[in-house]
Amino acid sequence: MPHSFEAVLENLPQGIVLLDSADTVTAFNSRALDILGLPDGALRRGMNIDGLPGTAECRAATCSRLTIGRRNTSQFALSDGRMISLTCAREREAGS
Repeated sequence: MPHSFEAVLENLPQGIVLLDSADTVTAFNSRALDILGLPDGALRRGMNIDGLPGTAECRAATCSRLTIGRRNTSQFALSDGRMISLTCAREREAGS
C-alpha cells in the first residue's frame, strides 16, 4: 500500500517546511510547529515564510547566495536556547 507524501512528511521526527522559489510554503509537518513553538494555524500552505518571526533574517543569511544544486546548512538559537538547523538547497526553476 503506497503512502502519501503528506503521511510520510507528518511521520518524520524532524520539523520540515518546504518552500518554493518565491518563499511560499508548499508543505510542512506538525513537528515544525512544535519545534518552532508556533500555535496551530501559524503556518499555512500558500503563506510567505517572511510572515513568521525571524525567518526572513535566517533565510536571507543562509539561502540568498546559494548556487543551484549546492546545499548550505546553518544553525541559530531561538530565544529559549533551543538550536535550529536550517538546510537550504536551491533547485533549477522549471523550464531553465
